[in-house]
Amino acid sequence: MLAMLALAPALSASDKLEFSADEASVIAQLKALQTEVGPQKREFIKAQLELTPEEEAKFWPVYDRHQAALEELNRRRVENVLAYSRVWNAGHIEDVPADKLLKEAISIERAEADLLDRSYQELRGKIIAVKLVRYLQLEAKLRAFVRVKQASEVPLAE
Repeated sequence: MLAMLALAPALSASDKLEFSADEASVIAQLKALQTEVGPQKREFIKAQLELTPEEEAKFWPVYDRHQAALEELNRRRVENVLAYSRVWNAGHIEDVPADKLLKEAISIERAEADLLDRSYQELRGKIIAVKLVRYLQLEAKLRAFVRVKQASEVPLAE
């Protein structure tokens, strides 16, 4: 179950760009899986934190905003990986697209760290510290699992 939950954050993709038929099929499958797994992640987090009713009233709105922001970051990450795959499939990577792709990847990582910090700031003092730490650890671990899986599937630039 943890593996399925860890995949959930990485499953959003863009509705704005045009994709090849293969890319669109993959994105559709990923979105369907996210729809199925998203509620399971929420239940997993709920079971891990054992929040009081007062804490729940303060926690879940922040959690929902955090997940919505993660979806946007995931959309950007998927778009960046697809852009890289197009360049890779063309047979070579030139300096300009490589630089642009790398800058976007770094921007996404920074935005994700900022998001974690914003959620921490919003929840600090609203739920007990150990539960806040546990939640942020769970988010970080799930995201790390996703990044390792993604990284293992992307070939090194040549």
